[in-house]
This record gives sequence, structure tokens and C-alpha cells, in this order.
Amino acid sequence: MRNRRGGLLISLDYEGYWGVRDKVSLAEFRRTNSEDRSIIYQTLELFARYNIHATWAIVGMLFCKNGAELLHSLPDCQPLYKNKNLSPYVNMEEIIQADETENSHLFAPSEIGSIAATPHQEIASHTFSHYYCLEEGQESEHFKADLQAAVKIARAFNLSITSLVFPRNQINPNYLPICRDLGIKAYRGHHPHWIYQGDPRRKNQNVIWQAVKFMDLFVNLSGHGAFSEAELTSELHINIPASRFLRGYTKRLRFLKRLRLHRIKADLTYAGQRGLIYHLWWHPHDFATHKDEKFLFLRDILEHFTDLKEKYEMESLNMAELTERI
Repeated sequence: MRNRRGGLLISLDYEGYWGVRDKVSLAEFRRTNSEDRSIIYQTLELFARYNIHATWAIVGMLFCKNGAELLHSLPDCQPLYKNKNLSPYVNMEEIIQADETENSHLFAPSEIGSIAATPHQEIASHTFSHYYCLEEGQESEHFKADLQAAVKIARAFNLSITSLVFPRNQINPNYLPICRDLGIKAYRGHHPHWIYQGDPRRKNQNVIWQAVKFMDLFVNLSGHGAFSEAELTSELHINIPASRFLRGYTKRLRFLKRLRLHRIKADLTYAGQRGLIYHLWWHPHDFATHKDEKFLFLRDILEHFTDLKEKYEMESLNMAELTERI
């Protein structure tokens, strides 16, 4: 028998250009993400229509309205990554003169305000600078300064940060006491299956691991990814594991769309029948290409969740709500 109602938990990593700046140029990101703002507002409209509660883990730099405010908000010390390309502090000249009106990929206080004003949306942290907690050269004092800056700039929006998503899922257990001291009660952890565990920096180099993980999108190799509230108890933090990353649509693999949708729906049904939580996550910029197809895919998932709410009394939750309930 189910002791509790099951739930759908959604978290989004809202990072703008700061989350990919080591991989693509700003010009390229602007070109492929020209509808950044509309994606945010369309997502909020969809969430409102289906009464979806969600957590938005936001990079602190996006809270700034321009380069001058960003420079004023920088943490006291910055990470000294061995790979200097990972640091946004190395070359900031290109953004100092920009402001929100000309570059929403770097600054998005208006969007953040809209998210915060939408019912049941939690503002969480994705660190201040999209900080990489496992990279060589960074240290705990750098991380603490970064997270302090993130908490401070959110406080200027009258927001209290209690949840954290580690950028690129680089979870450093040694930093959890720092998070606790700064008011963080929960973070998004890895899916419990072995193919989603380990060092996220190295597994993408393993072809076999990539193949297994890709197949898991369509065929149940890792289980349903759902979990019970009883599994989340912790003295330091609540580790809320990810269940599924909502991968984007591609024309090349469009014939597999039904399989992928069926996989997620089956996971949700499993969670609803057993009173478990299912945690779906993605980045808003994942919808930048083939936007209509991706929103249709998401709508199909939310329609199925609506049916499960009626049949099994499932709930929509964000990370803060689940943490408080525990």
C-alpha cells in the first residue's frame, strides 16, 4: 500500500551563456538562442496551465542587470582552475558594457522576476559563476565565496535560497557543510543507478557508458528512477536524486520519439502507483532548437501527469516543498 501520494518534481538549470561559455562563443550562443526570453515565458505559461510546481536553479550572474553591477557583485576570491577556459573571470571585457536589453544571455533580472512572481516556482542556486566543484585548481574557500555571492545577490531580490544544483552535476561531498552553513537544505543528486554515478568529468569519454546511457532513454535499463521520501532523510542535507534528464528533440532521431515519451510516461505511472517521487530536469536553452516539437513533447508529459493526478492523486512539487515536507 502507498503511504503517501506520489509526485512529479521538476527542476530547471537556468544558466544562460555562463553555463556553456567554455564550449561555444557568445556570438554562436546568441545565434542559436535568439528566443531565450520567449522560452522562459512559454515555460511559465505551460506550468501555470497545468499547475506545475518547479525549481529554477539560476546562475547568480544572471541576476545582474549589466556588466557594472556584475563587477560590483563578484565574490571576494575566484577559482583558480587549471583549465583557465572554465573561468568566466579570465576575460570579462566583452560583457562590461552590455546590459539586459542587449544581452539576455548574460543578464536576466526581468526573467528572474517573472519566475519568482509565478505561483509555486522556487528560485534555487546554480552557484554564482556556474562553479565547477571537482575541477583541478579550485578549493573550498573559492566555492564558499562563490556561494556567498549567489546567496547575497538573490537576497537583493528578497529571495531566500534553500536548494542547490551543482553545475554539470559535479557534486563535491566535502562542500556540503559549506552549503549547510549558508542555508542550503537540499541539492539535486545523481540518479542512483551505476550508469549515472561517478565522476561526471570522465564518463563522457567512455563510449560504452555513453551507449548504455543512450539506450536507457528508450529501454528500461536503469529502473524507473523514482524514489520514496523515506530514502531522502539526511542529517546534513536532503539529496534529491535526478530521475530523468529531458533530452531534446532531433530530426535524426525523431522516429524514436514515441519510445522516449513512452519511457517517461511509464516511469511516471510507476511512481504514481507506488506513491513515489519522479524528478525530471532540463535546461531552458535545451528548447532553443525545434522549440515547437520540444514544447509539444513536454505538454504530452504534463497531460499524462494530469491523468495520474486524478487516478493516483499525484502531486506537483518543487525541491523546497519536498524538503519542507520531509
